[in-house]
Amino acid sequence: PFSELLLPVAAAGGDLDGAIREALRPSELEGFVGPSGRRAGSAHKEVALLSLPQLLCLQLQRVTYDAEAGRARKLDASVAFPLRLDMGPYVSSGGNGGSWRYVLHAVLLHEGAASSGHYQCVCRAGGGSGWVRLSDDDCEVADDDLVRRLCAGEVAAGAPYCLYYARDDGG
Repeated sequence: PFSELLLPVAAAGGDLDGAIREALRPSELEGFVGPSGRRAGSAHKEVALLSLPQLLCLQLQRVTYDAEAGRARKLDASVAFPLRLDMGPYVSSGGNGGSWRYVLHAVLLHEGAASSGHYQCVCRAGGGSGWVRLSDDDCEVADDDLVRRLCAGEVAAGAPYCLYYARDDGG
């Protein structure tokens, strides 16, 4: 099992589907150094999803290293994501079956730079009928328009950093 799936924002193409496809794309690792410390030349890396958890955490990799500046840099590119997510197309054929449909449960937002900033969370209220926005000791009702703008990739009150989807067993 895994706790989160890391998704590259830089290669996302502006939407969640592109980020997931890029994260699962096989790649060659040049200059690979094995566990013994010996250089092994190249290696093949591939991620295959065989099963998924009840609560799926998708972390958008928004930090990159800027070699020219010699420091970490935050990527503020917008990434559109759906309220309902079907992970079926991404699960390997060797997977264990089951429902791969999810519904958005929470969005963790980050406002600021790569090394500092402020986190907020927009999440479903009890019963799943509405949304609340949590920021430090503040808690307020969040309207559906805010959630729609977040899903559309319109940056509002910080960039989405983690997306939490709950399995939709109800169909």
